[in-house]
Amino acid sequence: MAVFRAITAEEESATAVFHALMRVGYQGSKKLNPRNHIHKAALHPFLAAIENNFVLAHLDVFQPAVEIDSREGIPRLKTRITLTSEEGKQMWGYPIPPLHLELKLNGKVHNFADELLQLTDKQTIDKVIDAIKTRANTRNQVLYATRQGIPCVSELPDDFFFKKRDRLFLNLIVYLLIDPYPVQQFVQQALNGFLSMLGLLPQDQLGETP
Repeated sequence: MAVFRAITAEEESATAVFHALMRVGYQGSKKLNPRNHIHKAALHPFLAAIENNFVLAHLDVFQPAVEIDSREGIPRLKTRITLTSEEGKQMWGYPIPPLHLELKLNGKVHNFADELLQLTDKQTIDKVIDAIKTRANTRNQVLYATRQGIPCVSELPDDFFFKKRDRLFLNLIVYLLIDPYPVQQFVQQALNGFLSMLGLLPQDQLGETP
């Protein structure tokens, strides 16, 4: 039961992100299915790919971070970008809204596919989706009996519940960076990449409004 609750907690926090995207009115967000376990299971590896992009972009120079701003009475999350000049001087910037920026690679809007393949050690996006489908089916394997018998969890990695907790908190942070604000460029860019990964948006439309 603890394993099932941990899995579903991560899934439903992903559902909250999907509902925020639809409520705010992001283009293409209605292609997401909050009841689809594959869509929900795909969110974490995609967010990890975005994080990996910033790691590859040299965090010693470009350092994004999330802060809590409570100066206006209602606490809100904001993003801080720290830039270090060649002379070693640090400068800070706060996008308003917090994700209203755009990330390009070689002049083109980036979809994070390269980071996703590197992170999952897969050769194609199709193989990434196959791995996500296998992961999404874990909840069913825990919940439902089969012809082989009733499921039983015999052993777990030591950090299983800690990883689920961290993924849950990450999804909630993403939700709080999206829901209170109007449409933001980086969120739309990431959503386009996510839809492309799921096969819901053609590659040639990544820089366009779906």
